[in-house]
Amino acid sequence: MVMIGRSQDVVLAGAGATLTARERDRAARLPAGARRTDYLAAHILVRLCAARLTGIPVRDLEIRQTCDECGARDHGRPFVPGWPDLGVSLSHTRGAVAAVAGWGVVGVDVENAAEATAFDRRVAHRVLTAAELRAVEGSRDPGRAFLSLWVRKEALIKTGGATVGTLRHTDVSAPAETGGRGWSVHAYAGRYLADWASEDGSLMAAAVTDRPPDLVAVPRPGRTGGDPAARACAGPPNPERTTNHV
Repeated sequence: MVMIGRSQDVVLAGAGATLTARERDRAARLPAGARRTDYLAAHILVRLCAARLTGIPVRDLEIRQTCDECGARDHGRPFVPGWPDLGVSLSHTRGAVAAVAGWGVVGVDVENAAEATAFDRRVAHRVLTAAELRAVEGSRDPGRAFLSLWVRKEALIKTGGATVGTLRHTDVSAPAETGGRGWSVHAYAGRYLADWASEDGSLMAAAVTDRPPDLVAVPRPGRTGGDPAARACAGPPNPERTTNHV
């Protein structure tokens, strides 16, 4: 289950979610406004994803974090206590958040494309393979082409499938670039890679999962069709269907 939404919309949709004391303390230390809202929305959305997949009411669902390197519990890979086979991941950028919950190892990243229009070759040289760099530099919009690869790599890092130090040797360009809007899912190295871009092109995201993902965008207020994130608070309407998916 991969979900993406605008931060304000997610906060409204997940009003029943209960954050941990650590999360509340960390949010309180952030400046009031957009940064705090983005942080809260990401931690709410990952609960909505996990609630939909597991059937646990979102108000009862706890998310903890542990750093694999230092053992600290105020950062690091998130997890749901008591569900060792369930992977969760979250990401936030200015004004938007993304989350994924699935059986196995998962990772997600979302970026504000409107803030990443400038292409920095020095950065690209450090994180792209030689073939990726040539493709990006030869594209009509190097900034967006770079970002489409970067969100994939960031999601892969969160699964443990790459590190910052190995990105120059990790090619994620094999699934064709979408160049469009909405969702697309590709097979990648025995796993699944989901790409997403908002209708206006201002946001880009990617998720890596072990199983074929269900993909949900949280609608903006006033749109028809109801709010799938809000419906997730009650758990999955058909558990047999969701157990075969992320």
